[in-house]
Amino acid sequence: HKTLGRFSSAFLAHRAWQEAKIGVIDFVIESYKVDYESDLDQEVLHALIHKKTILMDDIENKRETIKL
Repeated sequence: HKTLGRFSSAFLAHRAWQEAKIGVIDFVIESYKVDYESDLDQEVLHALIHKKTILMDDIENKRETIKL
């Protein structure tokens, strides 16, 4: 369990969560590619990339991520 720190607003705390979640997804994507190199499921990769895209779009548009 990792803490993201203390923030002066709920917006900034949520932004930190979004950025951390993107980092986790990137890690999972890279780990999956290495671990399943010979048997990659493109649907799994597509789903992970889709989640990351939602988060990035929410950050860019200053929105709270409601549902992943």
